[in-house]
Amino acid sequence: MADLKTGRLDSKREPSDARSIRFASRAILPVIESLEKLGVSREDLQVALGPGAAELLEDPNARFAYPAVQAFWDSALAQSGDPEIGLHAALLISPGDYGVIGYLGQASRSVKDAAGTLLRFRRLLADSISFDFEDTTAGVLLVHRVAEGIRIPRAAADFVLATIAVQGRRALGVDLPLLEIYFSHSQPTRLDDYKKIFGVPVHFGAAHNAILFAHVNIPLPHPDEQLCAVLERHAEILLEQLPESRDLVDGVRHAIAVALPEKRADVERIARDVELSGRTLRRRLKDEGLSFRELVAQVRCELALRYLDEGRQSVSEIAFLLGFSEPSAFHRAFRRWTGHIPAEHRRAHPRA
Repeated sequence: MADLKTGRLDSKREPSDARSIRFASRAILPVIESLEKLGVSREDLQVALGPGAAELLEDPNARFAYPAVQAFWDSALAQSGDPEIGLHAALLISPGDYGVIGYLGQASRSVKDAAGTLLRFRRLLADSISFDFEDTTAGVLLVHRVAEGIRIPRAAADFVLATIAVQGRRALGVDLPLLEIYFSHSQPTRLDDYKKIFGVPVHFGAAHNAILFAHVNIPLPHPDEQLCAVLERHAEILLEQLPESRDLVDGVRHAIAVALPEKRADVERIARDVELSGRTLRRRLKDEGLSFRELVAQVRCELALRYLDEGRQSVSEIAFLLGFSEPSAFHRAFRRWTGHIPAEHRRAHPRA
């Protein structure tokens, strides 16, 4: 059972590197078009997304790293001066704006099936985010997670939950059986628009952004089984065309960890381990906003912290396990990563 009001929620630990979270152009473009209608400059939003954004937005599968999406929402807020910009943008979204996922939702038999479509095909919109249903004694909780420790702009959280509520209401022609809404951001000064859009108690400072439904077995007015079958096949083809980015990055990280003690964590060796050429590996990592050198440093830092906290190896032994030629090189790298030398970290984190 989730305890969102007190900021506790049983969940799996998710990756905390914001650059590994990627949003597709097809998820961002409808937001831009809604924000434009509210007077926000498209050009300024594209600047916030980074160099080449205008061209990337023409490719529905192109990905934007999450820091760029954070900057995008920050820009929308700064331009509009509207703290509720996320709520107001959600009111301008229509199901067709999200292509096959939106049309699948409309043709589904029930709200539960429509939500299942979102869960199944969410990678068409973004990597490393999730929408999970949790049965509770109070009802059915739909939890939106990004990643542990990642800042979710208030406007982005408002937009996501408001879009679900608004689209559900439009699809049914009546209000969804909402019970409560939870936001991880702090309570704003004005609550009028939250009350108007959701019509149920809204809580702030929660562990995650979530919607509590009384139930989700609500029939939709225009189910079309044949259309759903055609659209699902199309969505599956679109999914097959996407690179398995998380699997690749996780595989590369594992290969690096194995190769470090042998001092063989070079790009060509690791590329062979994941059955790619060195050139292709570099390109695939670049598509994810990463470099091979950055991944090696990340893996080394994470292993170093683990070994130091476990207290089973000496600093010299840890340096060897991480593939450093000598302890002094490890000392310099660890200071660069953390601002401290290994001995200082170990003293500050004594083994229990």
